[in-house]
Amino acid sequence: MTKAAAGPLPDLWNDGHAADLDEPGLLLYRSNLLGSDLRITNFGGGNTSAKLTMTDPLTQKAVSVLWVKGSGGDLGSMKRDGLILGWGMAACTWIAARFPAEAYVQLRDDGTARVACGTQDVGTGTYTVLAQLAAEKTGVPLDKVEVIGSYALPNVAGKRVTIVRVFYGPGGFSRAHRHAGSVTAYISKGEIRSQLAGGPVETFKVGQSFFEPPGATHLVSANASNTEPAELIAVFVADEGAQLTTFVE
Repeated sequence: MTKAAAGPLPDLWNDGHAADLDEPGLLLYRSNLLGSDLRITNFGGGNTSAKLTMTDPLTQKAVSVLWVKGSGGDLGSMKRDGLILGWGMAACTWIAARFPAEAYVQLRDDGTARVACGTQDVGTGTYTVLAQLAAEKTGVPLDKVEVIGSYALPNVAGKRVTIVRVFYGPGGFSRAHRHAGSVTAYISKGEIRSQLAGGPVETFKVGQSFFEPPGATHLVSANASNTEPAELIAVFVADEGAQLTTFVE
């Protein structure tokens, strides 16, 4: 199969066509152009917006207004009747069941706290509340509380998957350590230098990942930059109740 080489997106804008459109028409035109290229837009949805100046109907003063084409409706094929213009604030609610839940808080030697829970998060609201509760109950400053996800594997008895965000400031590093179970690390920001015992030092960039087998000694785990931060997401699969990280003296 021949794959087309990546390149800049074509400029489909037509100044002559746009000159004859009013503001709703321009928003529709921009939406249709954006939705016409499925490399950058998912079919069946997507949002676009336009900032313009309008007259406030109450004060009669000129104010900046943000017009938003909200979720629902395909950008590439929507028509003029797919736009609803209004003045004010929009909101929505949905029914959500609430169930009892629990979280585990680990107080660490460096003065931070780790909160592990098996719940889902929408818009970071759940994790924000958990961090606030942990800070209030333990006295640990809020910016020192890290919330992670931890879930029992229903199809593998006695095993648990845990997701941890690891942040390194400029020049930051972790000393040599081992992990319980296996670990897959995905680089989400910056560049990370990593070395397992018996292997070379490697540098991983955003979008790359590396794997640590059970019991491997992680000799080097560090930010490759002395000026920019770096971050990785680590996914552990280990025995229930296992201590995930043990530092090597």
